[in-house]
Amino acid sequence: MKLAVYALFLAAAMPLSSAHAAPCTLAGLSWMTGVWREDGAQTKGEERWTAASDGRLIGSSWFLQRASGGGLIEAMTILPEGATLALRIRHFDARLAHAEEGADAPMLFVASRCEANAIALEGQGAQKGERMTYSRRGNRLTFTGDFIHGGKPVRDEEIFIRTGD
Repeated sequence: MKLAVYALFLAAAMPLSSAHAAPCTLAGLSWMTGVWREDGAQTKGEERWTAASDGRLIGSSWFLQRASGGGLIEAMTILPEGATLALRIRHFDARLAHAEEGADAPMLFVASRCEANAIALEGQGAQKGERMTYSRRGNRLTFTGDFIHGGKPVRDEEIFIRTGD
């Protein structure tokens, strides 16, 4: 009896955040779908997420640098892989003349934590030690990427506003 009371006490003391964790499923990521835009002082960009007919999420984005005319174009997909979700991403320069990753080597991140309106993804292979998160609050989508470039940590933060899609 004492053990059952102690177990109930421990369960009541658990933080609420763990009770709100969501399974990492494609249906659980429906909050990401839509057209999201950013219009910053240095960079203008857009990210789109669409649920494809086979259930996967397809993403695309572009970022243009105001001062240099340079930028970046990304192609992304999120789909089930084993018991979790995997995000694969490829980067190209703004003219599509140069791919950053090899022809058969997209960046790979797997979901490590999902919540009602957030997902954390951990880098695999060449991206080991890197992390990306997406979170949504109302009409704002926040992306945070913690990457390693040339052996040094680099943080990228983007805040997008949902547009009419």
